[in-house]
Amino acid sequence: MSKWVSAHEKKAFLMWFIENHRLKKADARRLLEVLIKNFHILDHVHFTDELKTNRKTVVISSINSDEMGFKYYQSGRVYEEVAVAYNDITTNPTEPVYLLLHFYGKLNNQRYLHLIENKMIDNIRRYEYYEKVTKEAERVIGQSLHENKKEILLRQIDKALDEKDEELFQQLVKQLQNYN
Repeated sequence: MSKWVSAHEKKAFLMWFIENHRLKKADARRLLEVLIKNFHILDHVHFTDELKTNRKTVVISSINSDEMGFKYYQSGRVYEEVAVAYNDITTNPTEPVYLLLHFYGKLNNQRYLHLIENKMIDNIRRYEYYEKVTKEAERVIGQSLHENKKEILLRQIDKALDEKDEELFQQLVKQLQNYN
């Protein structure tokens, strides 16, 4: 499942990231700057929180992270040189590139969470939405059933009055009072 995020949103986040985090590998900053300047490449960049070793994946870490400073995964191979990633990404600008960033507070950063393609987070959001819709549907159904039962009791009361059945009338009135 892939969600669409505009290149402007990606650019804004990457600019914020560069301005607010010092990277373990200085060359990685230049790679991010290239992505920021080239919208045609940025359109094919997908933020992720899952390591995809069989796809083009760039992993960049800030100095506050325990993760390795830079890694580039391509077709099952791992490279630690930024130049390899730079050359491959700029030579093949229309191929998808996954970007995994490690920085302090990323799980609380709403801008980052909005960008990442994470099935678990999307599933949680979908679950929360369906829970909300289910509760609302149950409330509407409960209210409808309540009104329907009240309507039936009122009709039975009217019928008891028409038939002048005082005992049944009293029972139904008590049921209606208890029901309300």
